[in-house]
Amino acid sequence: MSFLKKYYTSEKAIVNAALLIYLISLLFILPFTASDSLLFFTVDSKEYYSTLMEFFQFDQTGYSETRPILYPLILWLLHSVGGATLVTFIQLFLWLISANLIYFSVKNFTQNRVVAVLALVLFSLNISLIALTFHALTEVVTVFFLSLLIFQLVKRKGVLFEIKTYKIVVSLFVVLTLIKPLFFIPLLAFLFIGTFFYFKKFSAQPKKIIGVIIILLPLLFQMTVMKTKYDEFTVSRISELTVRRYFVAQRFERVENIPREEAIILAEELTKDEVISSLLSDQPHYWQYFHENVNENISGIPVFLSLSETLKHPASLDLMQNYNDWYKSVYGIFKYLFLGFVFVLLLKKKILDNAVIIFVFLLSFYIIWTTGISFSQGDRLTLPSIPLSIFGYLVLIHIVVKQCGILLKTKKNK
Repeated sequence: MSFLKKYYTSEKAIVNAALLIYLISLLFILPFTASDSLLFFTVDSKEYYSTLMEFFQFDQTGYSETRPILYPLILWLLHSVGGATLVTFIQLFLWLISANLIYFSVKNFTQNRVVAVLALVLFSLNISLIALTFHALTEVVTVFFLSLLIFQLVKRKGVLFEIKTYKIVVSLFVVLTLIKPLFFIPLLAFLFIGTFFYFKKFSAQPKKIIGVIIILLPLLFQMTVMKTKYDEFTVSRISELTVRRYFVAQRFERVENIPREEAIILAEELTKDEVISSLLSDQPHYWQYFHENVNENISGIPVFLSLSETLKHPASLDLMQNYNDWYKSVYGIFKYLFLGFVFVLLLKKKILDNAVIIFVFLLSFYIIWTTGISFSQGDRLTLPSIPLSIFGYLVLIHIVVKQCGILLKTKKNK
């Protein structure tokens, strides 16, 4: 009883009670019910469910060309056991854990409960993410693992350059890559950059490298399947196909006035060299499309709150559109504040002391910028950046305010 009393009067209990009251109230208001029709409402969700069986048929090609194995496997297991209800429940649970991870990451980093509460509010107000828990799509799971990544980095900020930290980050990036191929480049970048920061540690304990190899085995399995089925040693071809079907087709459509369907066909028929040549030879147009697409995606329509007339909730839709417009404005400000922050850190030679916030900012920007090759996706593409941005923006504000306070105090004392 003493343990229960201690737990239920703890900060965790208060945070979770508030989150549950908010979540349950919102679920009563929103016109969503866990069902197969809603779970597999989108084309992508149907593809995820169909990927698993085809993935292991090495003589067949199809959805596995663009969909890595992990989310289809999770989806199939959960749906087989408890149908749409269990899938939705688990994704709602992951949303709840993500909210906790964001709250305690901000609190532990800033040592300021007010800033942490603000982070929790901003995360909770993203109703699009909550609506996505009813769909068989990767965004909610991705947000969970990104929130866990932030939490681990904050927890280990005093031992960032220990081998255990390296293994944790690599493990989380491997999982994220097997859910969303978007994270393959950050994984490769971290493995490459990590050789400089962790080289001495691994040189002193070479056996630890075996652990990293074991962590990478699931990724190598995914890449081997891709090589066997599609003759490409990669995680997925989704990036290449998106560049063709959206980005290059966008140029055909707007510059050469070719109808969209024909533009897509033309873009798909190009060789890799021709695609690269197109991107390099018409950079002004592509840069224009890139900036337009990024801005459109950040402030995109809350697509999962407006899938159909029966699935609309006008008040939530308006709130979420305002949220997305706000996010676009804040992003526009903080990309310059971040540059200024890094410049000051370079002058003071304190880059490594602030590695966590720099890492989080860069990963957030990477997610946002990769949306520039696509369009007409609503706000779905930028949702994974939300936990990173909330943490990064609030922590940066806290650091700036704290430093300003120190400077004012110093001047006053003089």
